[in-house]
Amino acid sequence: MFKKWTALLLALAMAGCSSAPTSHTTDSGHAAQKGEDQVEQTNQSSEDTAFDEYLDEYFKEYCSRSYLLAHRYFTDYQKEGITLKEDAYSLGNFVPTQEDRDFTNAVLEKLKGFDREKLTGTYQAIYDQMTWSYEFSKESDQEKYLYLGSIWSENFGTQSEVYTYFAEFELYNENDVDALVKVIDNVPQYFEEAISFSKEQAKRDLLAFNLDSVLTYCQDTLDNQASSPVFEELDLEVDTLMLDEAKANEYKQQIHDALNRSFFPSYQYLIDELSSMKDEIGEVVGLAQYENGREYYEKVLQSATGTDSSLDEINQEVSSALMQLSIQGQQLIESGFDMNSIMSIDTGLKSPEEILGYLEENYAKSFPVVNEMEYEIKALPDEQSQSGVTAYFVNPPIDSTRPYQMRYNARDFGQDFSSLSFFDTMAHEGIPGHMYQAQFNKEHFVSNAQYSMSDMAMQEGYATYAGEVAQSWLGLDEQVLEGYKLNTWLNNYSILQADLLINGAGVSKDEFVQIYGEQVADIYDRLAQEPGVFFSYYFGYYLITQKRAEAQEELKDKFNEVEFNQALLKDGNLRFSIVEENIDEYIEKAKTS
Repeated sequence: MFKKWTALLLALAMAGCSSAPTSHTTDSGHAAQKGEDQVEQTNQSSEDTAFDEYLDEYFKEYCSRSYLLAHRYFTDYQKEGITLKEDAYSLGNFVPTQEDRDFTNAVLEKLKGFDREKLTGTYQAIYDQMTWSYEFSKESDQEKYLYLGSIWSENFGTQSEVYTYFAEFELYNENDVDALVKVIDNVPQYFEEAISFSKEQAKRDLLAFNLDSVLTYCQDTLDNQASSPVFEELDLEVDTLMLDEAKANEYKQQIHDALNRSFFPSYQYLIDELSSMKDEIGEVVGLAQYENGREYYEKVLQSATGTDSSLDEINQEVSSALMQLSIQGQQLIESGFDMNSIMSIDTGLKSPEEILGYLEENYAKSFPVVNEMEYEIKALPDEQSQSGVTAYFVNPPIDSTRPYQMRYNARDFGQDFSSLSFFDTMAHEGIPGHMYQAQFNKEHFVSNAQYSMSDMAMQEGYATYAGEVAQSWLGLDEQVLEGYKLNTWLNNYSILQADLLINGAGVSKDEFVQIYGEQVADIYDRLAQEPGVFFSYYFGYYLITQKRAEAQEELKDKFNEVEFNQALLKDGNLRFSIVEENIDEYIEKAKTS
């Protein structure tokens, strides 16, 4: 949820689906070179030029507030003229600070000084995104919302996010070693602030989460300390610096010492503190059951969907989509189609590497061609795997020269690489999903500031859409594929409907079980603790496919899939209302071509 965007969570959200910026390699470390669709920006107005200069200033200030962000975006942030604040090595805060609010107000005041109508193309899109984002932040950071929501969910809780951050941390130069040690030494303070936040929630009768799940995670972390992947992964990172053996061992020891004094003991602290609060932890219920909860949930959905739609409007769209799918499904069954046939679809692709190779060979059928992508894909260690996460893509910094990185959960999903669902995941995270979009952005962005703009509905909705488009390249039986898609989206939209019932309508767990059955009781707890989390994926997909259907209806034979996707991707992960303008422009041009 938007409330939780601390420095740590910003760095993670911009890393991939599971812990989820965009990023990418450039020769200069400044904005990537312009592509064909950005030629218009070479004819900048004077307002564009002034705004571009401000964006450079803004992005440096944005990154200077946190080492995590500076390191997230640049391998050498000092070369970019970024000077970190004194307290920049913190993992963040759980409620906005006065400094956060001052920064928001300063950005909005600066934006008012530009004439939006004199900005052109992408610069106007960036202006609109920044204005909406910071105004939305002000609206959302009201006292009545601050302590709603859980910070201890099973898949995206504080306990796992901190672990993931250090397990995935990359060292780019020797200066990063000292910085990493400082950040590790901040873990005790960060966890103390998490406990303080939880105690304040308890005072307000807002503390509710699955205690046993969190305690188990913390205890497993401690039990496996000696063989923790965090040690191994960070040792490997030191090795990438290509230092002499003595210096490398010195750095490894510094990191190990920090982990042993600050990181691992902090998990015992969590166990002790959370256990002592056992009687103050309430039953997990939907947001609507709390004061201001339904109003807050509407904000959560607006953040997740990148729209200004009301809760009732979103509810209506989800219900309508489900109704249409149900009718289509019934018609398919009445035609004699055997739904069991969708359970045994085999792509014939036997490994993640083979799948990505196939996707790389075929993506140009539907998407604009980009430069060749260099990438590595690795299985996650069991300790780092989460049952709700199949795979994820890790975006590199803007000035990185390393290959793109993908991780997959072999522990829970490594037995059936030839399934269509695993193929879909590889397409979602890799090509033509997140990794492909990362490369596209690198070749088309006009400002580094664009990398900090990551509307989740566009980011995840696009990747979900891209995964489905990729299915069409496999040459599967069309009716079987149609049945698979109908079944998938009946399930996906049903999850959105369940989310709306739990967090919008306030149904209890008993009522939920009566509606859906005992076999899905666990879903109640997940959706109540992670409200809106699936809307970015499924409602984002819905917005894109609805717009695509509109374009196909208007253009008929003139519709071009590659050109549509070019317009969709043009300005990055911005709010859909902005993306929609680019698609409308494509439609009008195609009509007259």
